[in-house]
Amino acid sequence: MTVPLADGLLADFSADPLPTSVFGWGCENRELELGGNATHFGFVFGGDAILTTEHLNFSREFSLGSGMYFSASGGAKLNGGTGVVVSRIGYRGVFLIGGPVEATGRLRYIDGCTASLLVPPVTKGDPCLNFLHFPPHVEQTLHTHPSLRICLVVRGRGRCTVPADPAGTGGEITLPLVPGRVMVIPADGPHRYCTDDESMDLISYHPDSDTGPEHQNHPVLNRTIVKGVSAAQLPNICNPIKGDQVISPVSGKRDH
Repeated sequence: MTVPLADGLLADFSADPLPTSVFGWGCENRELELGGNATHFGFVFGGDAILTTEHLNFSREFSLGSGMYFSASGGAKLNGGTGVVVSRIGYRGVFLIGGPVEATGRLRYIDGCTASLLVPPVTKGDPCLNFLHFPPHVEQTLHTHPSLRICLVVRGRGRCTVPADPAGTGGEITLPLVPGRVMVIPADGPHRYCTDDESMDLISYHPDSDTGPEHQNHPVLNRTIVKGVSAAQLPNICNPIKGDQVISPVSGKRDH
């Protein structure tokens, strides 16, 4: 499914196992207010925007230009510019601002495409925000993803083709993709992206991840060396940490 960028709610998956809602803002100069029980992953598609956050009982404003992205947990508001926000309901992420996005990705992807991890999972399994670059003349291999994908076309042109039969058989339906178009791909939905003489860039939200730091596997721990041995391999000094030292990704409070 594709929808044009518009103000307000664009897609609602709040009843899914990984509850998510998709919003647009600024197309009719309207501001967007975001609820407190979510982490919001946003991208500024055009113009200059002001992000106002309400976190830890204080409010601050941040200026964002075209091509910039952010992650903000708790209540927030956007004024100016245009863009899209994907809210992962019930998840407590971290505050982050980055960009503008680069011309190509930093990591290899399928069929000659590249990708960059813009907002990484704080811990393994958490949501993430990605950038995808498709060079000209790409014919992607038909594939699926195990969870929902929300994509925004930010530069260039291309198309997404999906089987006419939901089972993945039969002919294909072609969905033209241009800047400002939002693509919603359900879990396990077969699809492929293609380009002709022009490249295409997407921002892609994933509600979950299968990589990321873990309590017993993260750079600070792994690269702490005791007599030539990583602390991760020393159970006598690397015991499970006490619950009251850990911030819950759901409540935002310390676990007990």
